[in-house]
Amino acid sequence: MMPAPVIIRVTQMLSLLEAVLLPHQQRNEPIDKKLFELYFVYSLTWAFAGLFEVDDRQRFQREILEKIQGAPLPQISAQRAANEKETIFDYYVHYETKSWKAWEVPEWQAPKRLIFSQLLIPTGDSIRAEYIMTRIADLPVEKHKERKENGLKNTLLVGGSGTAKTSVAIMFASKFDSEKMLFKRINFSSATQPVNFQEAIESEIERKQARIFVPPNGKLLTVFLDDLSMPFVNAWGDQITLEITRQLIDQKGFYFLEKDSRGILKQIQNLQFLAAMMHPGGGRNDIPNRLKRQFFSVNMTPPSNKSIGDIYGSVLGALFNPKKYTPDIITMKTYLIEATISVWEAVGKRLLPTPAKFHYLFNIRELARVFGGICKVAQ
Repeated sequence: MMPAPVIIRVTQMLSLLEAVLLPHQQRNEPIDKKLFELYFVYSLTWAFAGLFEVDDRQRFQREILEKIQGAPLPQISAQRAANEKETIFDYYVHYETKSWKAWEVPEWQAPKRLIFSQLLIPTGDSIRAEYIMTRIADLPVEKHKERKENGLKNTLLVGGSGTAKTSVAIMFASKFDSEKMLFKRINFSSATQPVNFQEAIESEIERKQARIFVPPNGKLLTVFLDDLSMPFVNAWGDQITLEITRQLIDQKGFYFLEKDSRGILKQIQNLQFLAAMMHPGGGRNDIPNRLKRQFFSVNMTPPSNKSIGDIYGSVLGALFNPKKYTPDIITMKTYLIEATISVWEAVGKRLLPTPAKFHYLFNIRELARVFGGICKVAQ
């Protein structure tokens, strides 16, 4: 799990609480104590336990939330909690009913031309993350005018390999209004230098005034920073590429590099950020706390077997159509999915990584490759 100081978690809780209350505030709607408590519990949960894995989220609900007397929690049966590992994370506060409502995954519509590697299929994790990303992005740019404090408008997706962090960000961006919002993806690596990052941003902006730059045509720009933690850590423990990233987000600009203007701050407006990174540890870098506080952090947990079955069931359902296959073949779809997942789980449990076989890592991407092969045959 990515560590985060308590002050960052408190700030994230207050920002998310402000974000979910914002629609009521914009409509001048009164909020009673009961509704405020629902929003407070929702914000508290995601800010303090949003970086937990599934088992730790269950423990957080059992050991903390359920022991708070009178806490307004969703009604979850013992059977669903045990079998489906259902927790408060599977619910949100519905705006119309002003009560808890379970997340519902929208039905996926297969594209006319099905390219497996480019498929973006919504899941429970993706719609939960997109909801938070949308709410956070709607916060005002300026939080406090007198203190010149900027609002928290950025989201960081953290998770292991194959947890669809990049796919969720792309799905979120695919819903932008192209007349109002632009999208720029920057892939970080250990070789990414500050000048590379600055040039990538400068290629997407134009001059508005002498020292003020904005995205073209009066639009906003969402910058997606993939593999945020990858830049090299120098001998002093710094990631200099992340320092200029933090400066841009925090101070809304960086300095001119041209000789005649060097040392003058180039102000950049109308930007907001998304980011994704692996969990730190095991040779993977963390990011500085000064950069963490610029984001609302969400952990993308590995999908459950039910979610995996729903994802690939939708894909195979689109491929195994009655025009091409007999009913006997079509009915094999469910067995094929169950058998593939069972073999994948068994391999992951028996073939554990060792110093000599460190490549024995069977994550969701290995499973995706198997289904990708099935799709090629089916097509």
